[in-house]
Amino acid sequence: MFLDKLHVRLVRRVFLLVLVLAVLVLGLNRSRLSQRLLCATEPPQEAAPAAGESDNGASEHEMELVTVGMDMVTRSPVVLLRQAKGNQRLPVWVGILEAQGIMRALQGIEMPRPMTHDLMATLLEELGGTLERVTIDELRDGTYHGKLTLRIDGQEQPRIIDTRPSDGMALALRTGAPIYVNDEVLKETPDILFVPLAEGEQVVSTLGITVIRPTDDHRKQFELPETAGVLVIDTLGEAQRLGLQRGDLIIQVDDQKPTTPMEFFEAIQAAPEKTIRIRYLRGEEENELELPAEMPVPPREPRRDIA
Repeated sequence: MFLDKLHVRLVRRVFLLVLVLAVLVLGLNRSRLSQRLLCATEPPQEAAPAAGESDNGASEHEMELVTVGMDMVTRSPVVLLRQAKGNQRLPVWVGILEAQGIMRALQGIEMPRPMTHDLMATLLEELGGTLERVTIDELRDGTYHGKLTLRIDGQEQPRIIDTRPSDGMALALRTGAPIYVNDEVLKETPDILFVPLAEGEQVVSTLGITVIRPTDDHRKQFELPETAGVLVIDTLGEAQRLGLQRGDLIIQVDDQKPTTPMEFFEAIQAAPEKTIRIRYLRGEEENELELPAEMPVPPREPRRDIA
């Protein structure tokens, strides 16, 4: 299983990015930063762009990070993003190690010792910084490019840091920062054959609902019947407000009955109305709620795996 492979290159590849965050938050002068760390940009002279607009005035789209799969042709890991308002998908190629980090964040797994993206998020918080947003702003020669927008306590202007989108997305999941994609990048969405992970490994997050395929242990833990469906492991935003919670079993989305996380996502995508009707079990009791098909992506909070 490709997500289980560990490589020591993780430390080398992300060390520079961790160092950038440390230097910025500690407030070292700009000249030393530009000489030593080429991936950091000069602080902008104007305020950070508002949601829906990039620093060059181009329109942007808020995205939700749905799941991790593979490109069937290249056999490379792919993160699947979904447009919050518009339903368009964007596959983003990532490395194996970054895919691991993103999957752990989706599942809410906390490692015994902090991995690099966990360290980056903790370092940023402890030193008075906030990751305001992650932006994927360019697709050049088949490679995505991105920016981190950081707010530092005591500094009026934000700092803009060059990043690989894979690192940015992994960090966004750990800090609750939103993910945006430039309009031009979305228009150039590559046509790839996205293949989901094996059913038992799938984890999907959409509309503030994160689901997995339930195991026998899960059914025993939450006193669920053998009815087919997908298990909720986390809820945010409107879904949480309406009462959906961890341990519920989603058995129907409109007229479709998903049995895997990806089937749940496809049912959400296929919803013909502006409102999606979801039926779910809590133990033996059946319940129902309705969610808007398009809404802002609710911010994430760190959570632990239920497995």
